[in-house]
Amino acid sequence: RSKLSRLISLLEHVNPSPEPCLDIAPVRLDRNTKRFEDVFAFARTVLRKNAWDLRGGTSRTFSFLFPMEKLFEAYVARTLQGHQDELIGYRIAVPGDLPSRHLVRDINTGAERFELLPDILLEPLSPDAAPPPIILDTKWKRLTKGGKQGVRPADIYQMLAYLDGFDDARNAILLFPAIGDLGPLDLLLQHAERRRHIRVRFVTLPSGDGDRQDT
Repeated sequence: RSKLSRLISLLEHVNPSPEPCLDIAPVRLDRNTKRFEDVFAFARTVLRKNAWDLRGGTSRTFSFLFPMEKLFEAYVARTLQGHQDELIGYRIAVPGDLPSRHLVRDINTGAERFELLPDILLEPLSPDAAPPPIILDTKWKRLTKGGKQGVRPADIYQMLAYLDGFDDARNAILLFPAIGDLGPLDLLLQHAERRRHIRVRFVTLPSGDGDRQDT
C-alpha cells in the first residue's frame, strides 16, 4: 500500500490522456524493460476495455482474484456510513470497533471460545437508548426461489448465535446481493423468551455504467 501511495504521488501532476490506447501503441519493450511485460499487457487490456474469458485467445496476461465476500462487506459498510444521518439513534460499528464477545466458556479453564464478530452492528448512540442493536451479516451468495430461497441452515444458525451473544438485540439481518426478483424473507425464532427475528434482505449493487443505485 505504501508503494502504491508513493506511485500515486509521483503521478499526481500527470494529466489523464484522452486517447491512452494511442499513447501506448508505439511502446516496445526491450531486454531492459522486459520485466514489465506482464504488467504492461494487463494495463493494455484494461485501457482497451477488453474483458477476460474462460476460452483461449491470442492475448496473454496474468490474472488475479478478488475476495468478493470482503468487497461486498466493505461496500455495504461504506454505503451505510454514507447514510449515517438517516440511521437516527444508531451508529455503525464494524468488527474493529466491537467489544470482544464469545459464544461459550470452557468449564475447566474458564477461557472464552468462539468469538462472535458480525460484519456490521448498528449500535444505539446511548446505552439507555430505546432502539435495540441490529445485527447485519453480509453473504456473497446467489440465492434461488423457493420457501427458504436457498438460505442455508448454517447461515441461520450463525445469526442465532449472534442473537444469543448480543442478548439485547432483537433483529439479525442477512444481506445478499440482489439477483432477479427475489423478495425479502422474515423468520421469527421459535421457543425464544423474547421475540427475535432473522430477516433476509437484498442489496442492489451499482449498475455496470457506474450509476449508483439505492440499497
